[in-house]
Amino acid sequence: MSDRSRPTLPKHSQLALPLLEALAEEGGAASPAAVYGRLSDRFSLPKDVLDLTIPAGGGSRESRFHHRVRWVRQDALRKGYLRAAKRGLWELTPLGSGKLRNVRPGLVVTVFETDAGAALWAQAEDAAAVIEPGSVDLIYTSPPYPLLKPKAYGNLDSAAWLAWMTELARLWKPLLGAGSSLVVNLGAVGERNRPTQDPYIERFTLRLIDELGFSLVDRLYMRNPQKLPTPRLWAAIRRVRLKGDVEPLLWFSPDGAPKSDNRRVLKPYADATLSNRDRARDAAWAEGSRRRTSGAVVSERIYEAGEGAIPGVVIDGAPEGPNSAWRRACRTAGLEAHPAISPRAPIETLIKLTTEPGDLVYDPFAGSLITARVAEDLDRRWLASERSLAYLEAGRLRFGDGAAL
Repeated sequence: MSDRSRPTLPKHSQLALPLLEALAEEGGAASPAAVYGRLSDRFSLPKDVLDLTIPAGGGSRESRFHHRVRWVRQDALRKGYLRAAKRGLWELTPLGSGKLRNVRPGLVVTVFETDAGAALWAQAEDAAAVIEPGSVDLIYTSPPYPLLKPKAYGNLDSAAWLAWMTELARLWKPLLGAGSSLVVNLGAVGERNRPTQDPYIERFTLRLIDELGFSLVDRLYMRNPQKLPTPRLWAAIRRVRLKGDVEPLLWFSPDGAPKSDNRRVLKPYADATLSNRDRARDAAWAEGSRRRTSGAVVSERIYEAGEGAIPGVVIDGAPEGPNSAWRRACRTAGLEAHPAISPRAPIETLIKLTTEPGDLVYDPFAGSLITARVAEDLDRRWLASERSLAYLEAGRLRFGDGAAL
């Protein structure tokens, strides 16, 4: 096996900031197992990497990934980013929270610009206040999901999340112009100690419809074929549920009349599809019958090839792995890569489907700036806001000289 194809773990430097972020997402304190799970998900580590082991005491072996994360934790303890809490609990310090370099409320700073767009260091609420009303054609975003833990460190349970996101959607609606769209990528959240799901996604959908006057155009699904069985407890251990390998993309329209056009995302027909269609047409006319068993009369137009195949609502695409071109660029520059990156495929599909060249795409939770990069590649204008300056600095590498990362 070559070095390029050999399974690899994230390096110590790659894990430093995501470790702090994982703890912040857990409410500031979490068990080691919870941190391991968040980090393995965010780096999309395949099973063969997670199965790597090293010798441990007494002739036993331990996970190489867990061992590396614990060393990163020791370094964070030494630097004062974590505190030695009670056994079995890792905890952020105020210094560690500050390391994430989150923006102060009320501050909006343009970090960099290209000919097509601008990246803003700002909270989503503050960014919305400086964007021209009616100027945005598509808001495409993946906000942080609600958490199960109590709200002891400022994280949001599903009720608080719903209130927060409903208010954000209220701020976004005036920004959206005629024929525009809002697409929100969300993920399933379980209920404590049960194999059941929190129906926050359904509640969010109904709030936007009933309270804010949005229309639900469609539900699309982003599928990660490489995703490990989740939720682990109920899928892989207790064997109650199936593997959760899709996340919904909720597509809303503020005026009920999106200017989308599926001809912009048609796919070439497979050779087998065209061959089967020709055989079916020939058989129907050879038998002299144009009436189906249901009684419907078949038109010859049904057998025309058309412009291409209309895609389904499930869009496959794995997120960037640890050795993607952008992550390598981050390592070379000594910058911390955002650990959770959406695949390009669903972003490309939704931007092509709902906008035209020259339209404006806005991502309020920009992360690694992947949405902005795809928008620019597709000749759309873009705006991106992100509260973490560290992530904006790394995302800027997607826009280097001739870069398309």
